[in-house]
Amino acid sequence: MGTLDFDLPTTYEVQVLRAPTGSKKSRLSREKIAQAFKSGALKRVIWAVHSTLKNDSLAFEASQHFKEVGVDAVTLAAWDDTKPRKYHAQLAWPQTPQVKIVSFAHLPFIYGRSQTLRKLDAELLVIDELPMTGLVHPARMSIKEMGQIASCGGGPLALRLIGLMSKRLDQPDSAFTEDLAADPRGITRRRYFTGKDFLQSVGNGLTDADWDAFGQALDGFKPFTDQMWFTSEWLAAFRADVEAGQDSGRFGLTWAVRNGVLTEPPVFYSSTLTPLADLPPTLVLDAYADPGLYQALFPNQQVRLIDRGRNPPLQIELAPELKLYRLHMGRESANCHRRHIAEEILLLHRDSGLKVVLLVDKAFRKSGSPWQLALTEASRHLGIPVPPALHHFAGRGKNEFDGHLVVALSLAALPNSHHVIDLAALYPYSPARRKAMHRALMRAERLQMYNRGRQPTSGQRIISAFDPELPKHQCITSLYKPALPFTKQSDNPRWEHAMQVVTRELVTALGGVPRAFLGVLGLIRVNFGKGEKAAAHSQALRAAVRASTLQPDSQLAQWLHLDYLPSFRDVKPYRKKDGRVTDVLNGFHLATSGYQHDFPYQQERIKTQIWVPADGDELAVLRRAYPG
Repeated sequence: MGTLDFDLPTTYEVQVLRAPTGSKKSRLSREKIAQAFKSGALKRVIWAVHSTLKNDSLAFEASQHFKEVGVDAVTLAAWDDTKPRKYHAQLAWPQTPQVKIVSFAHLPFIYGRSQTLRKLDAELLVIDELPMTGLVHPARMSIKEMGQIASCGGGPLALRLIGLMSKRLDQPDSAFTEDLAADPRGITRRRYFTGKDFLQSVGNGLTDADWDAFGQALDGFKPFTDQMWFTSEWLAAFRADVEAGQDSGRFGLTWAVRNGVLTEPPVFYSSTLTPLADLPPTLVLDAYADPGLYQALFPNQQVRLIDRGRNPPLQIELAPELKLYRLHMGRESANCHRRHIAEEILLLHRDSGLKVVLLVDKAFRKSGSPWQLALTEASRHLGIPVPPALHHFAGRGKNEFDGHLVVALSLAALPNSHHVIDLAALYPYSPARRKAMHRALMRAERLQMYNRGRQPTSGQRIISAFDPELPKHQCITSLYKPALPFTKQSDNPRWEHAMQVVTRELVTALGGVPRAFLGVLGLIRVNFGKGEKAAAHSQALRAAVRASTLQPDSQLAQWLHLDYLPSFRDVKPYRKKDGRVTDVLNGFHLATSGYQHDFPYQQERIKTQIWVPADGDELAVLRRAYPG
């Protein structure tokens, strides 16, 4: 990949630079800013990122790099409506060149339509990644909160909204305009009442005084103003939709139903956009930029795409064996499956000799979650450190994991509310465009997720437990070859691995595998017969292990002291016919004559079959296993 060719914008437009992941868009932009500072071409620059709060944020990465190239860069603190002077003070520019690093949330304050804040007179604005979270403002109000607004003089509008919510509280099957699955099985349904029907039922006959009363009540209601900074802008959008009589989706009600029973009470929702104005020359850095989306985000600006190519198709190895389902988080029966997956990942981490990063659902990252417990236990037994884990949507655009082997254990997904609510701010009159953009953004998020290791430049592997559901021009899939054996839909998924490990150790110690020893170890069901026959077999196995050259950390050596196989304590005996047992042993090129060797041992008459290699001798194995 050659050096990326582009210039910092000098004209008053929004230039969107689309270039492949790993082409160093951000780094090169910062270096160009440093050069412009030195030449005197620029003096005041704003650098906007998703978040400025953590040391692993894009803001921190930008701040460190600006420091390296000799640029004075300061990160602006968050807006605090109780301390406006403090906020304004940090907007002042020094006499010398400076970059102010801000979060996307600052942009509506600096360049929005609100007159409460003065514009920040920058010469260049650089937006690193898609700024939608800072410009689109979803908000929600419960029936209780709307009741508080009504009690503060919210007037007829508040009362009508309460009436609509109350109706759905009592009758969950009341009119709705959209019904979507709210869980993986589609049993719980998320319903929406929006568009022309909702707006007409809210707004008919409202006067200027009614709107003013509602607005004044909103201004004094902190739970709402915490969500929606510019109440007057929000109210103007609501009134415009009501009075236009069009099928806008920016405002509505939503609630959840399961088998006709309300599972989540109705709330009044909204989604509005703050159009930015008086922007300086602006550069957006986005590897997956969609020009139509940026035109919707910047409706008052001239938007121009600077296309420097796209990523080549990602090479993704599909590993359905590694699927982690959030639905199964609380199931104890899934513990064995989680442990098996954890061991596979840790072995991959060790045997590849590469750094690994895991991409998981937020629920799996929580301390004490069943997945974390399985991973910790497997790490302790195998002596392999746990690799770092990220939430799917974390670290967008960061280079921290460049060169890492990426393992995605669960599938990133945007909620249905994203296209019904969030995108309504951009495409209020077109459900079809909202759905199309929802799918496009979903693909972009998954590509971002898989690209954490920067495969296009690092060549590093990507392993995904789920089908990425991406078009062929964006990814090419192949099958992953696991190190451990996996059995589909098994309630005893680690049994085959336990059999392999024990078989290998028994062949090392004895030259073959007595079937009775598998029963003693709890791997298969064996009818030892009456008396002390089981104890006799156990004593024989203990004596054989002690006499062997097995390493102290082998499963059989540890079994001597623990009375269980430490890595396979959760494995249950195989209780069906011996077909799978034979398959595992055949995998080691072992076979049996089928003869039941019947002989005296420890004052008992016992018997067992023996599996041996093609050149092995069953009687020789028998003598080593049962000496004397």
